[in-house]
Amino acid sequence: MDALNSTFALYQQAEKPLYASVNKNQCVLIITDIPGDS
Repeated sequence: MDALNSTFALYQQAEKPLYASVNKNQCVLIITDIPGDS
């Protein structure tokens, strides 16, 4: 849960938009500043 809270904190402090995607098979959350890059 701490990792998820840290992720939301990252979004709140970002100077430009961030985009996220999830790989459910590997339990991975990918965050990037480039749309469609994940």
